[in-house]
Amino acid sequence: MRAMLTGIMLLALTGCGLDETVFIPDYADAYCAQAMSCADAATLAFDGMSTLDDCLAQVGPDIEAEVAVCKYRGGKAKKCITAIENMSCPPDGVTFDQFLPVECEAVLIDCDDGGAPAEPTTTTTTTTTTTAEVTGE
Repeated sequence: MRAMLTGIMLLALTGCGLDETVFIPDYADAYCAQAMSCADAATLAFDGMSTLDDCLAQVGPDIEAEVAVCKYRGGKAKKCITAIENMSCPPDGVTFDQFLPVECEAVLIDCDDGGAPAEPTTTTTTTTTTTAEVTGE
């Protein structure tokens, strides 16, 4: 009984969400399993993910880097992973990343762009000159 109460209290304190150390490998596992079953061999080879191990070696560090610069919402993480595990393959002409479930958009928010400079803006100034200003009249 005491162990059960401790477990319930621990769940209450963690908000019932996945810790990011659990999310990162779980996300990579789900993503790569689906990518391997959906994408053709040529696409996987082009992306440098010919094998499951190649995919995990790429996706794991990528998602870890994103977690490091974004606000992680562990309470949304399990829904994302479950949605990836249950998603269908993308239709022709749509990349796997473009087809990821909307549930995954809620996991990492407020991402820091790494301090990249903003895109430069162009300002156009128009000057109107009157005849009186030109002739001095």
